[in-house]
Amino acid sequence: MKSLIVLIAFCAFAPLVEGSDVRLVTTATTNAVSGYVTTVDVFTRYGQTNLVRRTVTKDGVFMAGEDVFYYAGSLLAEYVDHFDHSVDITPNVRATDALIFHFDPSQQIKFATVMTTNAVFVEVFVYTNHMFYPTDVPKVSPPRLIPRRNTALEPRPTAP
Repeated sequence: MKSLIVLIAFCAFAPLVEGSDVRLVTTATTNAVSGYVTTVDVFTRYGQTNLVRRTVTKDGVFMAGEDVFYYAGSLLAEYVDHFDHSVDITPNVRATDALIFHFDPSQQIKFATVMTTNAVFVEVFVYTNHMFYPTDVPKVSPPRLIPRRNTALEPRPTAP
């Protein structure tokens, strides 16, 4: 029978940054036979879950991960980074709010934002080391995040 050692580390809903409204609870499970450590981080803001992150590491090296995004109690999307580092993004087609991923010119993901139906950005998740983290500032709507109108899709005016 394979032995399984379980380590549970609760951060008692400690704030990520002093004065922040983001809270984090972490649990970790270690498989003594394979050496894999699975960590589940649950981030909440104002008592509502906004990110659940599952990561698998071995010998301290990231192997795979899954980030599940929520807003106002609704599932927005799942982002999965597989063992071969291929990525799947699965949006919830019934979600009323949108999760938008932002990439740099080399097509590397930089951050994700949550936009409500009235085009207000309410959450920002930074991305580093294969993981998303909620920022400590909610209700963010900086000018650089305001979506621009895509004029390429608009009908061209016709000559009279």
